[in-house]
Amino acid sequence: LLRPLGVVREALEEFYDTGGGNKMDLTHMPKTELYEVGLVFNQLSQQTKVQFNTLAHINGAYTRLVPDCLYQMLHKEDVLALSPGAYAAVDGALLMLIPYTPARTARTLENLFYPASELIAAHNGMIVDYDEGLGAMTALFCDASQALSCAKETLRSYDNAGENVMAAIVRDTVEFGVFGSERLLYPVAVSGSLHRRQEVLSLMLEFGAVLVASGVVDNPNLRLLGWDGETSYYEDPACRPSGWRAQWKQAAPLWNEAIALFQDGEFSWAMRRFARVLRLLPEDVAARWYLFRCEVLRDEDSAQTPDTGLLYNWRDRHG
Repeated sequence: LLRPLGVVREALEEFYDTGGGNKMDLTHMPKTELYEVGLVFNQLSQQTKVQFNTLAHINGAYTRLVPDCLYQMLHKEDVLALSPGAYAAVDGALLMLIPYTPARTARTLENLFYPASELIAAHNGMIVDYDEGLGAMTALFCDASQALSCAKETLRSYDNAGENVMAAIVRDTVEFGVFGSERLLYPVAVSGSLHRRQEVLSLMLEFGAVLVASGVVDNPNLRLLGWDGETSYYEDPACRPSGWRAQWKQAAPLWNEAIALFQDGEFSWAMRRFARVLRLLPEDVAARWYLFRCEVLRDEDSAQTPDTGLLYNWRDRHG
């Protein structure tokens, strides 16, 4: 009696340690009531292991579909606490990834952004928008430093893969919530300024910027590219190619003077500085763009307040 009971005890201890899947050795056990217990135990152990595996797959699926940052934004503990109508205005950071060659189909977008999606999840971000026309993907982060860290790591991975992608980080207030029914929930994130920001970033893309930031970091080495209303946009010159960076060290003081003069409406003087920047950086699209802007604004009616914003469409007005 004691020997079969010892076998049962050992099997139960292993069951608690491993979570099921083990079998009780019934080879030498007399076919008594304890033998019947062993048969039931072996069946239960296998079923328990299958159920644990199923739960692990389900938990993995929830992790992919419902990232941890969603709970944090909505101040919930887990997926079971989510319900239709859960809502919060999130003051977070948006990371936008825009390829220099826009991907026009869902398949090419998926292939392009799959590595970035993994990094976004690893940095506790959540993808909230795709724009097939611009070929852009937008992710939302609770913390701007996480967004910046993710952007730099993502750019390194794209650079190693030979892909040309611009990353932009902007602070924004996003209306975020969970909607649907008790049996079907889906998250929705809405930013009233996202479309306008994408228009600005399309211009940054033409400038050749690699990493753009707005209201995220305070770094004196950043390059002010311009402003849209009260929002200023900077780029990190350290992410540009090495040859460009070498020339930029000489051009940076001239650029800062030119931008300050442009902002003050001293367009003739700003033109001279931008022209000198172009002598050092002949391929710098931003300096060339501002040089033409200065010429147009200098010749406009002086009685009007000059529009120095990035989205001022001088091409349409002046041909």
